[in-house]
Amino acid sequence: MAESTRIERAETGEPDRRDGAADPPAPPNEAEFLRAFLSGRDAPCPACRYNLRDLQSGHCPECGLALTLRVNLVDPALGSFLTGIVGLAVGMGFHGSVLAWAVFVLLNRRFGGGPKFFELLPLMVGFASCLAGILFLVKRRTWFIAHSAGWRTRVGLALWLPGVVCFVWFVSVAK
Repeated sequence: MAESTRIERAETGEPDRRDGAADPPAPPNEAEFLRAFLSGRDAPCPACRYNLRDLQSGHCPECGLALTLRVNLVDPALGSFLTGIVGLAVGMGFHGSVLAWAVFVLLNRRFGGGPKFFELLPLMVGFASCLAGILFLVKRRTWFIAHSAGWRTRVGLALWLPGVVCFVWFVSVAK
């Protein structure tokens, strides 16, 4: 519904802004829009930090890389996302390293009998669940960030649970 209203306003020439002012004419292409944005404005090149004030092309004059103008979030809200990723990575690292040690011991029986399968089960479950969580979060990062701050905080902290629970399980069976 909002899209159709927006299209109708554009076709009738009515102002499309809430303050009632007419929209400025749009630059003819992306390079023109970038030039208009940088006209009289200091902005560093994201690659080499060269000041792009009054840029005349779509490339950085210092490093030669192509530039584009984008809309970004003011606060990308990555704190909870990274907290969750780190929690899962810590769990995966612990479970993976102990599991690798156990496989090494099993392959080299000269140290003794080695761990039993039921003792390795928490390590396998912990490693697999942490890996699955990391892959899911990386794939669905924008979905995660789109939720409320409270939800992101709770879920980011809860993502430490698979590693902790499987660690406690491993310690309880591997006495």
